[in-house]
Amino acid sequence: MASATLESLIESYVDSQRPAAQQASSAKAISKEVLEGRLTIQSLVLTLGTYLTTTDNIVRARGTLLLSDILDDLSQKPLEDTAIKSITNFYSARLGDWHCLRGAVLGSLSLLRRKSNVGAVEIEEAREVAKSALANLHVQALAQRDRMICLELFECLLEKHADAVAPLEGDLVFGIVAAVEEEKDPRCLLLAFRIIQLLARLYPDPNGPIASCADELFDVVSRYFPISFNPQPNNPDGITREDLATALKEAFACTPIFAPFCIPLLLEKLSSSLRRAKLDALNYLGYCGLVYGAKVLSEYTVSVWEALKTELLPLSVPSSSTSLEPQDVEIVKEALTCLRSWVLVFQIEKDLSLESGDFLRLIQQDGIVEDLITCLKNDTESRGHPESAMKDRGKYQAEAAGRVLAESTQASPSSCFLICKQVLTQVMTAAGLVVDEEFLTNQDRDRSRSVIGLDIVLHIVVAARSLAEKVFLEHGQSAAITSKKWLNPLREQSENLIGAFHQAITDKWSKDSSVLGVAGLQALASFPASFSPLSSDQLRRILLILKDLLIDGTEEKLLTNVFTALERISSVEQRSGTMDGDVGILTVVVPDLLRVVREATKSTTVGKPLQVLAKICGPRSVARQLVITHLTESVHLDLSGVKGNEELDEICAKLVVVLQCLSEDILPWCDGQSADQSVTMELSMEIWTIVSTDAVKCSQEVLEWSLKAMRGAVSKCDATVQSKILHKGVKLLFDTSPHHEGEMDWSVALLASVIVSLRPSTIVPNKQSLLTLLMRAAQSQKPLLVTETAAQAVASMLNKWVVASANEADRFTLDKAVNMALGEGCLSLITSNSVPDNLEETGLGRDVSKVSGVRAAAWIGKGLAMRGHNGVSDVASILLRLLLSGASKEEESCSLAMAAAEGLGIILKDSDVCLNKAHHAVIRPLYKQRFFSSMLKPLLEAVRSSSDTHVKLWLYRGLGHLISGTPHVALLADGAKVFPVILGTLLFLYSDPSDSDLLLSTLLALSAFLVDVHQGRSVAGEHVSSIVKRMLTLIQYQYSVVVRETALQCLGAVVGLPYTRVYPLRTEVLKALSAALDDRKRVVRKEAVRCRQAWTLIASK
Repeated sequence: MASATLESLIESYVDSQRPAAQQASSAKAISKEVLEGRLTIQSLVLTLGTYLTTTDNIVRARGTLLLSDILDDLSQKPLEDTAIKSITNFYSARLGDWHCLRGAVLGSLSLLRRKSNVGAVEIEEAREVAKSALANLHVQALAQRDRMICLELFECLLEKHADAVAPLEGDLVFGIVAAVEEEKDPRCLLLAFRIIQLLARLYPDPNGPIASCADELFDVVSRYFPISFNPQPNNPDGITREDLATALKEAFACTPIFAPFCIPLLLEKLSSSLRRAKLDALNYLGYCGLVYGAKVLSEYTVSVWEALKTELLPLSVPSSSTSLEPQDVEIVKEALTCLRSWVLVFQIEKDLSLESGDFLRLIQQDGIVEDLITCLKNDTESRGHPESAMKDRGKYQAEAAGRVLAESTQASPSSCFLICKQVLTQVMTAAGLVVDEEFLTNQDRDRSRSVIGLDIVLHIVVAARSLAEKVFLEHGQSAAITSKKWLNPLREQSENLIGAFHQAITDKWSKDSSVLGVAGLQALASFPASFSPLSSDQLRRILLILKDLLIDGTEEKLLTNVFTALERISSVEQRSGTMDGDVGILTVVVPDLLRVVREATKSTTVGKPLQVLAKICGPRSVARQLVITHLTESVHLDLSGVKGNEELDEICAKLVVVLQCLSEDILPWCDGQSADQSVTMELSMEIWTIVSTDAVKCSQEVLEWSLKAMRGAVSKCDATVQSKILHKGVKLLFDTSPHHEGEMDWSVALLASVIVSLRPSTIVPNKQSLLTLLMRAAQSQKPLLVTETAAQAVASMLNKWVVASANEADRFTLDKAVNMALGEGCLSLITSNSVPDNLEETGLGRDVSKVSGVRAAAWIGKGLAMRGHNGVSDVASILLRLLLSGASKEEESCSLAMAAAEGLGIILKDSDVCLNKAHHAVIRPLYKQRFFSSMLKPLLEAVRSSSDTHVKLWLYRGLGHLISGTPHVALLADGAKVFPVILGTLLFLYSDPSDSDLLLSTLLALSAFLVDVHQGRSVAGEHVSSIVKRMLTLIQYQYSVVVRETALQCLGAVVGLPYTRVYPLRTEVLKALSAALDDRKRVVRKEAVRCRQAWTLIASK
C-alpha cells in the first residue's frame, strides 16, 4: 500500500472533525490491507509512530484507538509473537495515560481475546497488563461505556488468563473490589457479578486470598440484595430484574467461603416486610445451600429450619397469631423448594445407608408427625390450643405438615425411605385408612379426618413418584441406586393404599374424595416400570378400577380425572420402556375398551372409550396399530349385521363416531412406518367396503367422515400402497355397476378423496377418463360434498401432474388436461347459456351447475397457481368477469358473482382438506404474492372505472377475499396501493350481515398495518382520519361481537400513529366510545375500556 494513501487514511481517522462514518470507513480500509497481506502490522505501527507518541492528547488518543480498532478486525489473522508482545507492552504502558484510556483498554482486550492458533498473549505479558490495569484504572470514576470495557478487561483476564493473574492474589482481589464497588448500571452489574464468580473460581482455597477479605468482597455484592430494578418499557439492552437477580444469586453462591456472611443475611431478610425480599431470600437460600454443601452448612441447620417453619407451619410457632390467615401461595412454594434443597444437601451422602442427615433429623424430631397424628385422631388438645379452635386449626396444621413431609420425601431416595417409613403407617392408621375388618364394615365413622389423611398420603405418594421419575431419568435402570430399597415402605403399604384410594371413590366420603382416590391410583400406577412399588396383580387391579369407572359411567368431573390418569399412566409406560406383554394399559385396558366399542349398539356408548383409546394409543405405535385394526374390524362387523332401518340409523351414528375418532385423533399420529401403512391400507380398503354397502346409502354424515378418514389414511402411505388403494377404487368405479345414483356419488367422492391425498410420484391410471368423470361430478347438481371433493381432486391431479418427457409428447399431457378441465370444462359451462346433457334443463339446474363450475374453476386455479402454471390467468379472467356481471342484479348473476368472489379466496387461502403439505401438494414459493399482485391491478382498475355501486360491492367482496388470503408481509410490501383498498372494503361490506367473516379478516389486515413499525404505520399515518371514521362505525356493528372487539383493538392501536394527526380526533373518539362502554357483551366492554384509556392518555399529553 502506498505510504501516501496510508497516511491519508490515518489522517482521516485521527481528525476528530471528520464524520464518524468516514472515520470507521478509513479504519476498515486499513484493516483490509493488513488482512489481505498488502500491509504488515509492523509497518502499520511504524507509520502510526508519531500519532501514538505525540504530545497532542487528542491525536494520541485517536491514534491509539485506531490501532485498537484494527487489532479487533485482525482477531482471526495470525500475527507474529514478537509483534503481539511489543504491542501488548505498549498497551500496558498506555493504561496509565488517561487520555488514551479507551483505546488502550480496547486494544488490550483485542489482544487478550486472541486464540492460540493465531497467536496469543503470553503469560508474562498478560500479567503485566493486569498489573497496569490494577494500578491505573480507577473504574468507578469513569463514564458508563468506559467502566463497561474496563470490567470486560478484568473478566477476560480472569477467564482466559487465569494462570497469569493468579500470582497477584491480594492485589487482584482488592483491585476487583475497588472496580465493582458502588456500581449502579445494570449492564456493568451483570459483568461485576460475573467477575466475582471468576475470582472465587480462581481462589477456591478456604485459606487463600478470597478468605482473607471475604467479608469485604461479600459486602460489595450484598448491597444489591434484594435487586430493585424496573427497566424502561423499550429498554434496548433487554436486561430484566430476573437477569440481575440470577446473576447476583450466582455471585452469592460462587464459593462456600461466603457462607458465614450469606446465610445470616438471608435469614435476616426472611423477616422483612417486603414480599419480594422474602421471596428472593428463600430462593437464594435454597440455591446457596445446594452449592455450599453439608459440611459448611451444618451450623446453620437449626436457624434455617426455624425460619422455614415460620413460613410453612405458622401455627406451630409459639409466637404466631391464633388467626387462620391465608398464606401467600408463592412464598409457601418458594419455602418448600428451599426446604427440599436443604434436605437434599444433607441426604446426598446417606442414600446408600438410608440414614437421616442433620436437617431431616431436625424435621423428624420437631414433633411435626406427632402433631399431625394428634390432629387426625381428633384429640381435644394440641400444643395448648383449646377444643373450640381445634377443628379448623387441626385441618390447617395437618395440611401444612403434609406439605412439609411430601417435599422432604421428594428430596432424595434416603429421605423418601425415612419419611414413608415413619409417616405412612401412622397417618393411615390415625385417619382410618388401613384396610381391615373395621375399615370395611364401619361406615358410620367420621370421614373428614380420613379425607385429610388421604390428601396427605396422596402428596407423599406423588412426591415419591416424582422422585422415582427423576432418578430414572438421571440414572436409568442399571444404576446402583436402582436397588430400590428406598421404596420398600411404599411396597409394604401398597395394598392398604390401593384399598384406601378405591374406598374413597366408591364410598364418596366427601365431594372431593373421589378425585383424591383417582389421583392416588394414578400416582401408584405411574411409577417408572423398574421402580414400581406394585406387583403385577396390584397394577392390574388399579387399571381395572379406572377402566370400570370409565365404562360404567360416572360424573363428568371425575370422568375427566380418569381420562387424565389413564393418559398419564400410558405416557409413563411408554417412557420407561414397558414391554408389550407386561401388565399395563395395552394388555388390561385397551382390549376391554375395544370390546366395548365392538359390542356397542348405540353411538352414545362408544364416545368415552374411543376418546380414551385415542388419547392413550395415538402416541404409541404398537397400540395405535392395534386400535386401527380393531376399529376397522368393528366397522366391518357392524355393516354386515344390519337388520332394519331403525338399527341402520344407530349403526350409522356409531360409524360416524368411529370414523371421526380415526380421522381426527388417531391417524394424525401415524408416521409412515411400514406397520402404520399396513393398518391404514386395511382401513382404506374397508372404507371402500362401506361405500359399496347399500345399507348406508342415505347417511351423508357417514360419507363426510368416510372421506376425511380416507384422506387421512391415504396421505400417510407411500406411493406403492397408494397405488393399490387407488386401483381398487378405479376398479370399483369403472368395473362395477352401481345399484343406485347415490352409490355412484359416494364412489366418485371417495375416489376423489384418494386422489387428493396422493403423492406426486404415485402413478394414476386412466387419467383422461378419471378427469372426465371428476369434472362431470364437479359441475353437477349433486350434493356440495360430492361436487367440492371432485373439484379438489381435479385440482390435485393437475397440481401434482408429472410433466412427460419429450419422447412421450403424444400422450395425455398436462396442457391437454388443463384445457379439458378449463377450456372444454368449467369455463365453457360458465360462459354458455346451456347445461350438459346429464343435467335437467331448468333454470335452477343451470344456476347450480354454473356455481359448481365456478367453484371447480377456483380449485383448479389454486392447484395451477401453486405449481406456477399460467393456466391460472384464465381462471382469474373469468372470475373478474363474473364479479362485473353482478350489476344485473339477477339471481343467477348474483350467485355467480358470489361464487367468483369466494373463488379468489379459495385460490389464496390455505386449505385443511387438500393442496397442502400434509396432502403432498406441489407448492412453489411466493405463489400467493404473485397471484395477489396479478389480480390487484385489474380489480383496482375495475373499481375506478365503475360508477355502479352494486358492481363496486361485488368487486370489494372479491378484494376482501383476495386480501384475507394474502400474507400480511405481501400486503405491507405494497401498502400504498393496498391500504386504500382495505378502507374501501370496510366501507362497502358494512351493511350486509353475510359479509361479517370477510369484514373481520379485512380488519385483521388493517391491524397488521397499525402494529408494523417498519412499513405499516408510515402508510396508515396518511389515512388516520379515514381509519378512525371506519372504526367508529364498526364498533357499533350489530352482526358480530368479534368485529366490534377487533375494531376497538384497531382504534386503540391508532394512537401509535403520528401524534399531530391523531390528537385532533381525540374528542370525537372519546365521545363515540361511550356507546361501546355500554355494549351488551362483556368482552367488548373490556376492550372499550382499554381503548378509552389509550385515547385518554394521548389527550392528556
